[in-house]
Amino acid sequence: MFDISFGELFIVFVVALLVLGPERLPKVAHTLGRLIGRLQRQVSDIRHELAREGELAELRKAHEEATRSLQDLSQQMLAPLHEAERSLQDGVQAVETVVHEPVVTEPLSIASPAVKATPPAETLATPDLFSPPEVATLSLEPAVETLPVREVDERQLDLFDEPPRKEPV
Repeated sequence: MFDISFGELFIVFVVALLVLGPERLPKVAHTLGRLIGRLQRQVSDIRHELAREGELAELRKAHEEATRSLQDLSQQMLAPLHEAERSLQDGVQAVETVVHEPVVTEPLSIASPAVKATPPAETLATPDLFSPPEVATLSLEPAVETLPVREVDERQLDLFDEPPRKEPV
């Protein structure tokens, strides 16, 4: 750090021994060592604090970039929705203007018979909601022919029958 050689340290030690004396030199060395230790701790704390500040600044920058990208993405996603909303509003306004336009009727004369277009009967027919629904009738007759009854072999046991008991002799 200061580039002091061993010879220079020895000279400083000899001068301190002559000036302070052998009784006070250990106390001064101890105090000097404690002060240097505090100074080193403060320097390391400052380094750590500066490193944390640098990391914090990087995190803030990353947060701002992420926020900007999310805002851009939300604007990109909302743009088609806003366009659709505007087109729907234009469509609603167009329908309202058509609905609220006054209807111009021409008087009918005998010379020009009016031709009325009648919709087909199928489009006019609306289902009657109050009539009972059509129900298919069910027949009770079997749809499949019944199979003939097989003859039962009496030697064969049925699963649900109890086995025959043998009487003790």
